[in-house]
Amino acid sequence: MSICSDCAKFFQEPCDRQAHFDSWARLVESAKVCAMCALLLKSVPEEMIRQIMGHINTGSYTRLAVLDRSNAGESNIMGRGSIKCLEITTRTKCFTAEDFALLTPEAKYPSRAIWSLQGSILFDTRAAVVHEWIDQCSRMHIKCRKRNPGYLPTRLINVSNSSTSTLYLEDSRHSVQANGPVKYAALSHRWGQAKPSVMLTKASVHQWQRGINLQTLPKTFLDAVIITRKLDIPYLWIDCMCILQDDSGDWQHEASMMASVYCNAHITIAASSSDDSTGGCCIDEPLSSMISKFSIPALDGSLQHVFIRSPLRRPDLLKDSPLHERGWILQEQILSMRTVFFTEDQMIWQCRETMLGEDGIYSWYGQRRTKALAEYNFRGNGNPSLIWWRWIEDYSSRQLTDPSDRLAALAGITRLYQEETQHTPLAGLWKESILKDILWYTKEATYSPMLPNSPRHKFPSWSWASLEPGPIETNKMDFVSHVDATYVDSEIVWSRESLTSSLLKARITLRGRLFEMKDQLNLQNPDRNCPVEDHYPRRPSDVGQSLPWPMRAFSGELTGSYEESPSDSPSTHPLFRRPRFLTLANYSESSTQDETRHQHKCLIQAVHGRSNVNFDRIIEPGTRIFGLLVGTSSFKEEMILLLTPTKEGLYRRVGIATHDHTQLMRQYCTIHGWLSDEPVAGDICRKMCSHPEYLYHRVLGCFQGVEPETITII
Repeated sequence: MSICSDCAKFFQEPCDRQAHFDSWARLVESAKVCAMCALLLKSVPEEMIRQIMGHINTGSYTRLAVLDRSNAGESNIMGRGSIKCLEITTRTKCFTAEDFALLTPEAKYPSRAIWSLQGSILFDTRAAVVHEWIDQCSRMHIKCRKRNPGYLPTRLINVSNSSTSTLYLEDSRHSVQANGPVKYAALSHRWGQAKPSVMLTKASVHQWQRGINLQTLPKTFLDAVIITRKLDIPYLWIDCMCILQDDSGDWQHEASMMASVYCNAHITIAASSSDDSTGGCCIDEPLSSMISKFSIPALDGSLQHVFIRSPLRRPDLLKDSPLHERGWILQEQILSMRTVFFTEDQMIWQCRETMLGEDGIYSWYGQRRTKALAEYNFRGNGNPSLIWWRWIEDYSSRQLTDPSDRLAALAGITRLYQEETQHTPLAGLWKESILKDILWYTKEATYSPMLPNSPRHKFPSWSWASLEPGPIETNKMDFVSHVDATYVDSEIVWSRESLTSSLLKARITLRGRLFEMKDQLNLQNPDRNCPVEDHYPRRPSDVGQSLPWPMRAFSGELTGSYEESPSDSPSTHPLFRRPRFLTLANYSESSTQDETRHQHKCLIQAVHGRSNVNFDRIIEPGTRIFGLLVGTSSFKEEMILLLTPTKEGLYRRVGIATHDHTQLMRQYCTIHGWLSDEPVAGDICRKMCSHPEYLYHRVLGCFQGVEPETITII
């Protein structure tokens, strides 16, 4: 099948945006005879085609163009190649189809096996690329050198004899002999819902030392053996085959050594596309991308051969893989000096200094603005906790088969962080930065709490590990400019190995200003007998030029408001939908600071804006809630830790809050028609209000005049 003259132009006259057909119908018709048009048409997802046809059926025109999504510098990196995509423009919307890679004859990567026109490519022909990556990394990358070249895991699988189908489990303390450092590969894989069919137990350890039949291994493990042998690496480490699965002592010890296992592996093999141990490493299956080869007439009349690889789904190739969902894989990826991710599309290389794709494109496409998780530099970072919390934000949304492993699955990178910073770990937080670390929060307070007195999950309430898996946010820590509370003491007791055994006791003692927020945090729904319009904020058109939805006074009450317009149905308004919001505070406009306590006049809103509440577990109405002032932000917001008391006189964390009094001040003045772009305070209030003492007093913090006390949080 030949190509049409319109398609030939983006080979003969390359540019950032090459006009194509002037209608969708012409592309569909040309695809019957032009191979390139057929590829362009195939790059448009079915749902997008339905939307385009909807526009056409309503009388819209269509214009087509081929975009070059790589600049000149990136094309040179690829070696005379580019990334292109089809753009379809209608009267009201512009659509962008899936990307495809185009390489010219001068490109250096079409010689790789992945660019072969054969659908199925054996790993034998692809292994040369991995050898090339390992060689360059070993010779040139200083950051990728082993932390302890002489280290060996307790047990290893001997795969060195490729002529036999028998493997051997060896104890590295006795059996492994070598004239120099021993190389081993480590497998990173997902267990899945069902446990792997082969697992090391106390009963099988001696039998495996006498021999393991290769054919009894599940597909993922078998592929890992093949890969290890082709890379000339004599030993392989697989967690469930090298750690006793029925010995808690051995498991806890070996799990605590994960940092050493992965840091010192010659390479880590990651089975990215496999849901469990039966899925394999995609080394003998047809690749998902399609390779096309075209002969293009050059301007001088000669024929040139170009290669096209489509479709490209690189930006989400690793992120959306089954392996990425697994909690344990995070530390395996961070700790490994070198990792090859085996995906259904291609092999991807990641080390401490670079990320490369087997096709020569992934090295920059989809990753050019993203730092790999394995890239970290504690000593060159003035705030190493940023690295830790970047890891936790990623880890918190991943899944674990056993929730009690939430800290054990981080034992490796916890020890790494501890060694690099000399900080003391506190159940997922750190003693040296505890007053900032404790300000983690979640935007979803729908998780069932895993309370410290639960027999299975004994994580303290002040640790993010006490929640079910879900996204943890940490940006509040970045804004703390002044710390008000102080760290006093902590007590962490493990049953055996720290981080990997059961947590018997975990408590921290802080000293700070504690205040019961019974008036600020009203967990009851608003009075339904009150007219609905009194609970709704006025719309912006009703209050002039006010920027936020204003607070407004009525019947001696003050109610918070929402930046977004409320629903017309009272039952769906947030005030009614979720009783966890606290919104009412009584006061009288005629009151002064001498007649009304300041705390009765302040409000914390559980809404958008600069004053908000984030509960991280379900709270029953009527629960007593205390606030501990942790510090203030550079925006003068109070950073408050929300706590509930226990019968034993201790406290449990239930969330955090930020309270910006200057913002409330500005909103209050807006009610009376006084609008200022800057927060109102002091002498400005006196010029604008008949109750200057009242307004001036409201600028003060909720904790004004509260004396510090020492409390223990469990």
